[in-house]
Amino acid sequence: MFLATFLFAITWQFNQFILLLQAMAMFGAWLLHIIPQNKVITVYIVEMIVMFVVSLKQFGNTLILTGLFITITDTFPLNV
Repeated sequence: MFLATFLFAITWQFNQFILLLQAMAMFGAWLLHIIPQNKVITVYIVEMIVMFVVSLKQFGNTLILTGLFITITDTFPLNV
């Protein structure tokens, strides 16, 4: 999961919007008890680590860490 998300994030500049859509859909599915809580938290943590690694690979690009995806999804695991 890490490698696929990393390759997706490193090659496409608009990846944050798709990852945000995925995170919001998973949060909604968790609220409806379709996906277990531990799977949602695992995906959020992997996506956060991927975005941090992508930021480092792009020579410390701070726009990735302050983008919409990180800003919104960093609090999702606290709610779950």
